[in-house]
Amino acid sequence: MRQIIIIDKVFDSYQDLKTKLEEILTIEITEISDVTKAQALISILPELDCIVTSTAGIGEKNITMLENYLVEENLLTPVFILGNTIVQRKETKLLSASISSEELFSQIKDQFLKNDSKKLKENIPLFIPIDFQYVLLHKDHSFPVDFYIRIKRGEEEYQYLKRLHAGDKFNQEELDRFAKHQITSLYVQRNDYMIFLKDSIQRNHTETISNIDERQVKKAFDYFLSREILSLTGVDEETENQVKENIQHMEKAINENASLIHYLNHLKKDQNGFAFVHSMLVALILNKVVGKFEWESQMIREKICYAAFFHDIALLDDKLSRIHSEEELSQIEAIGNKLNSSKIIDGYPSNAIEMVNHHALNSAFILEKIESVPAGVSQIVKEHHGAKNGMGFNTAQSISLHPLSMLFMVVEDFVLALLKLEKPTKEVTAAIIQELQIKYVKSNYKKAVEALALIMR
Repeated sequence: MRQIIIIDKVFDSYQDLKTKLEEILTIEITEISDVTKAQALISILPELDCIVTSTAGIGEKNITMLENYLVEENLLTPVFILGNTIVQRKETKLLSASISSEELFSQIKDQFLKNDSKKLKENIPLFIPIDFQYVLLHKDHSFPVDFYIRIKRGEEEYQYLKRLHAGDKFNQEELDRFAKHQITSLYVQRNDYMIFLKDSIQRNHTETISNIDERQVKKAFDYFLSREILSLTGVDEETENQVKENIQHMEKAINENASLIHYLNHLKKDQNGFAFVHSMLVALILNKVVGKFEWESQMIREKICYAAFFHDIALLDDKLSRIHSEEELSQIEAIGNKLNSSKIIDGYPSNAIEMVNHHALNSAFILEKIESVPAGVSQIVKEHHGAKNGMGFNTAQSISLHPLSMLFMVVEDFVLALLKLEKPTKEVTAAIIQELQIKYVKSNYKKAVEALALIMR
């Protein structure tokens, strides 16, 4: 959660600033006039992002007291002080006492961008897990990346040992040894994951398509993307054309990036699979919904198109892309425990829990490294299950997420409900909207549901 403490007796001249911080940057603001009380609050707010105060508001003596406290507690919390005084921390920044609301907003916004970047780097593991059963399935293939095994050295400390060099193949003896010791995951270095992804997509596409029941596929495609369901969601021909145009722009922009273009082509060639249908519906409905907001723009539409198609890029298994809650993950884990299985569980990879829990973060990392992807897309992808750090699922409706992340979550929830319907009707879709209105009651989540309800009329 993004949090700011304002320590000042009077901050009335910046009321418009507080409104912008809350609505645009989704920051939770706490105002306190007493430094002692502020220190007590700081001690229990580990995620505190910033402190704003002024010499005119609390005096230089209290400024010094605050600085001393932060130094003694070894806290690196950024502080903005309006006025002129002596500071002792490099994290404390002096600003003019007459700074405008707009400039102060800009300073705080820049600080949050730095905070977000730092947190992302701190949360990124150096290795990404690959299901051991996947390696077994392709044991005769020469992989283009190094593979590692993970050994636990302490309660939270691991060591990674290289077991296969790029270009080599695993020998059967070593694979048997891994199976005997119930190894469920092998690992690739994060910087090599895009190479692995491209190789896997190219190799798996033919296998995936050949295993599809063509009759079931035809039924699924005709049903889920029929005129009937699209008209119920307010998606018209103009919306479809806008999305198609954005997809074309996206393809042109990423054409030189093998990983992204192969992934997108993989989705498009299997247009009857869950991953494509889900992504297309999310893109269409998001494109329609953003039109209800005054801040909508062509750049926003392009960003949500990227997010819709690449938010699950770190998941190679179509079945894993259907998992959207902690409860669903727990059910898979329970089946595995019951069967005492370290192999494939009910059709899921043996490391399904780890892969799903990390996929938002891993997908964001992949997109962040590609220059052609618009700025901000990786943040939406990282937060698309509600967790600021991209790990697992968060049902608490954090207001610290990017506004487009909140919008994405609501629309994806709606799409998932649509895809479970046996027969789509106006009454049933209206009931889904009502359930979302009960579920989402905070900040921009609520506004997203309201916008969704408008396009359904």
